[in-house]
Amino acid sequence: MTTVIIGGDQADLRDRVTRVAQRIGMDPDELLRHPPEPWIVGTVEPAAERLRSLEQAGVRRVMCQHLTAEDTEFVALLGERLAPLVAS
Repeated sequence: MTTVIIGGDQADLRDRVTRVAQRIGMDPDELLRHPPEPWIVGTVEPAAERLRSLEQAGVRRVMCQHLTAEDTEFVALLGERLAPLVAS
């Protein structure tokens, strides 16, 4: 399982990163610049690239941990925009 923070664009990503950073007591700018190593943080296309690189390394499944349960739009973004880019 890895934490995933994605946004439809840079402003959306920044908003989500800020909410997660507040929840975990971290600086949003620092989290955006230097997310923890296993985390996937970015807009949809870079996140898809990261997932594809994991697949090329032999990873067959990724459980996406979502730290802000009230952000149901994230779930839609994950299913409607990210999943089709990485589904095999």
